[in-house]
Amino acid sequence: MRRILLLAAGLLFLGACEAEETVKEDDYETFKDKVNEESFTGFVYLGEKWEMEQAEYIPMIAEVFQETGAVLYYGDLNSMENVTREKFSGDRIDPDIYLPVNRLAYIKEGEVVSEWGAREGRDPEEVEEQIRHFIDKYSSGNYDHKKE
Repeated sequence: MRRILLLAAGLLFLGACEAEETVKEDDYETFKDKVNEESFTGFVYLGEKWEMEQAEYIPMIAEVFQETGAVLYYGDLNSMENVTREKFSGDRIDPDIYLPVNRLAYIKEGEVVSEWGAREGRDPEEVEEQIRHFIDKYSSGNYDHKKE
């Protein structure tokens, strides 16, 4: 009986962890389609670790989202399936496709409201504070709905 209770508790814990997932990662095509849906609302970030200076910000961004409970749709071009450099380069220059490369963006009903670039502010504490401010501002809905 004790084993059954421990197993049940473990399954409940795992289920709670999955239910609280704040950083959601998809393959390239799914990410691209989701971000470009007219009805999409949320935070997005597409990391391109080919630029090594950006790689240090990715764990920080994920940690802040986990702490705040906000949801981030994230993509990492180096680990995404079904993307080649040529495919990505073609999509990136297509004016009908939005890809938030190395930019944390907030999208409301298919429209980009604002972007924050990881290159702004080099001090890690300052960067973390900027990310928190960005999340708080757009999670609360207290902003001008025109693109900033």
